[in-house]
Amino acid sequence: MKRKQISMLVSVALVVGLAALSTPKPALAAAYTWTGTVSTAWNDSGNWNPSGVPGSTDDVTIPGTGVPNEPTISSADVTIKSLTIQSGRTLTLSGNRTLTLAGNFSNEGAFNAQSDTTVTFTSVATVSGSGTFNFFNFAINASGQTVNVNVNINVVGAFTKSAGSFGQAICSDTSDPAVIFTGSSSSIVGITPSFCDLAINSGASVNSNVNFNVKRNLTNNGTLNVTGGTLEFTTVAVTSSISGSGTTTLNNVSTSAASKVVNPINHSMIINGNWNNPGTMTATGGTVTFAGTAPTCCGAGTTNFNNLTISSGTTLNHNEGTFNIAGNWTNNSTFTAGTGTVTFNGTGISTIGGLSTTAFNSLTINSGATVVVPDSDTPFTVAGTMTNNGRLQQTRTVNGANKVFLNISADKFYGVEINPGSANMGQATVNIKGNQACNTTDTLVHRCFDIAPTTAQNATIKFWYLNAERNNNDPASMKVYRWTGSVWSEETGTYTRGTSGSYEWVQVTDMDQYSVFGLDDGPPTGTPTAVTLSSFTAHPTTSQPTFFRWPWLALAGTVVACGGAVVRRWLGR
Repeated sequence: MKRKQISMLVSVALVVGLAALSTPKPALAAAYTWTGTVSTAWNDSGNWNPSGVPGSTDDVTIPGTGVPNEPTISSADVTIKSLTIQSGRTLTLSGNRTLTLAGNFSNEGAFNAQSDTTVTFTSVATVSGSGTFNFFNFAINASGQTVNVNVNINVVGAFTKSAGSFGQAICSDTSDPAVIFTGSSSSIVGITPSFCDLAINSGASVNSNVNFNVKRNLTNNGTLNVTGGTLEFTTVAVTSSISGSGTTTLNNVSTSAASKVVNPINHSMIINGNWNNPGTMTATGGTVTFAGTAPTCCGAGTTNFNNLTISSGTTLNHNEGTFNIAGNWTNNSTFTAGTGTVTFNGTGISTIGGLSTTAFNSLTINSGATVVVPDSDTPFTVAGTMTNNGRLQQTRTVNGANKVFLNISADKFYGVEINPGSANMGQATVNIKGNQACNTTDTLVHRCFDIAPTTAQNATIKFWYLNAERNNNDPASMKVYRWTGSVWSEETGTYTRGTSGSYEWVQVTDMDQYSVFGLDDGPPTGTPTAVTLSSFTAHPTTSQPTFFRWPWLALAGTVVACGGAVVRRWLGR
């Protein structure tokens, strides 16, 4: 009986011992240093200290000195834990190979990945160092982990985030690591990568159809073509910009919060989707073109476009709020105004144009802005409120029939009517300054009319003004006064007066001289707003060498002694 028990114990011990011998031990992490003693081949064990080829749990260092051969990964894929390239060293990845890292990548030298190679991060990692990072394909597949890239990296091919997070933790107004695309067929792929700075070099082209974020700046000097998803500008503490000389085509664009600021800097964009801005966007130059089927614009924030264009076949829906135009409005299709307001807030000349007549809900022209409208009886329409605090301008041919200028919509805005009888005045330009004093003493109606025909002819002219612009003048006694350059001169033709809705009008016959006109119920006082003449170029007339002629300006009684010659203002046109 004792023998059997001893025998059974020995058998069990043998089985347990054999089982222990047959179970593989987990690989122990090791630190490998490249020596390059034998060759450039990464997979040659003679090139490493200790001898052997680094594995998936190993930390690898390429030292800055004592290396006769630079390392190259070309014969097989490589998986290691971390990689350090010291100053003066270069690691090359070639042969369509993949380098997989489960830890940090520190580079003070150079990393050069050749065509069709890939670097993949599979765990928490930080990419750092002052070296050069040249990736072909860059991939993050680190479920539940974050890969922080706190340096500039160059990507020729695809940037892919299939799992985990891509972070640039030091992104701020003073520190902005960038992902720089340099290839002619690059792409952004995967699940919402979030860039600090995103740059596309000249000659590079990037395609994407996924959501991605930009925390700070988008700089495009090549081509960016986004056919799906949303580009969102995030991180409210950082002011973002969109710039560059390239071609940018986006699907949806949004800002992350009411405090987010995005400034396109002289950069044009094509938007095929929706523009949603709860924050502040101010474009300094460039054109935003809406080209999708039915995009919406612009969100509850403050959106300041420079030029805005609606492409043929596109219906732009203004869903809410106000957006501003500093430059030109071009509508080649349909604008659905909703309940919003469009405001022209530029300081120069803007235009309303395009193949289609725009139907605005409410339209405002700010003080300092001049808006030139098309040659049409109905240059645009307004359903809500029309406010002109700046200048409206229209040029039309006046030839043998009554011609209306700047008549927008019934009771929204009426301008001027010119009837030359059978005469031909050619092209005439009418400029109306609204809701502002016409002179320094401020007795005139708060609307000024500047009429400039090619050929001055005798005409009957009707001037319209809002009740709110009367400036305490009596409509029943309203008269028309022309500024001669030194005084206000009353037009002495036959007067008729009338009312239409919230508008009054005064009409006078036998007008044949043209300049700035004001309306008043008695002789006005004061002069038009002064103009400072900083310089001019003049040429002597043939018959009077000391007389000069230049176009009409509101300069009263200007006589300048100039080297013995007298410069006089010519009152003709």
